[in-house]
Amino acid sequence: MATKQQLHDLIERLPENEIATVYRLLAGLLADPLWIASVTAPVDQEPYTPEQQADDAEAQAAIDRGEGISHAQMLREFGLK
Repeated sequence: MATKQQLHDLIERLPENEIATVYRLLAGLLADPLWIASVTAPVDQEPYTPEQQADDAEAQAAIDRGEGISHAQMLREFGLK
């Protein structure tokens, strides 16, 4: 895990013309609670069971056959489009 000092050292090495880009990137990351939760969440320690693998394989096969609903239809169902 990087330290704040290591981050400061990297920032000191940035070319002047990249400072605004890095600032926007960091500000965006800090403003996004989902991102923060995803990078601070503990690693899932539960095993990937044979049953789960079979379910995932079945789902992928259905997608490969063209079954299911489109992304646009899913958005409509959730009132997002």
